[in-house]
Amino acid sequence: MIVSIEHRFIFLSMPKCASSALYRALRDEAQVTAYGRPPLKHTPYDALERFILPYLEERVGLGRDDFRVFCVFREPVEWLGSWYRYRTRRALADPRHPSHAHYTGEVSFDEFARAWMCDVPPPYADVGSQAAFVADGGGGIGPDRLFRYDDLDGMVRDLSDLLGRRLRLKRRKVSPKGRLELDEPTRRALRERLAPDYEIYEALGRD
Repeated sequence: MIVSIEHRFIFLSMPKCASSALYRALRDEAQVTAYGRPPLKHTPYDALERFILPYLEERVGLGRDDFRVFCVFREPVEWLGSWYRYRTRRALADPRHPSHAHYTGEVSFDEFARAWMCDVPPPYADVGSQAAFVADGGGGIGPDRLFRYDDLDGMVRDLSDLLGRRLRLKRRKVSPKGRLELDEPTRRALRERLAPDYEIYEALGRD
């Protein structure tokens, strides 16, 4: 998360959506940042609403209406696939690694997807959802400016105009390549479970 008080914007770092590259492009404009450990770096909208915005209003006199909130949203199955591929990386295969429980190198993407749909997912598939990340306290969509992952250039243009300088992104933390095959029953069940995410994603395509 990045808060620019000078330029009156907040960038929320959706996981697996070029958040590291965007952070590095925007960090010089930040007066408040949450980076490093994922729970801080990937602060969701409801936490922004409940904790960060009240603090900013108290400390600097700026409320929600004073900021434009930006976030990126990825094609939902592709987003899950990026999590799966990221967790296949060789370092996690070592049982001594602190995140070994997240290792997906021994399961297929179909198994990962079915595990994600469980009421209590195992650690390797417990990644939440994009719809939950952007939801406000009333169940609506919190960010003012939500961009598709395949339209990062549009977000860069908007932020560049806001900042008065051209942003340049350098991609980092690219997930390993891997096969993302799904059985048809899993694909149908996943599409149904991801309906809130697809509603948001497809609406962005109509803007």
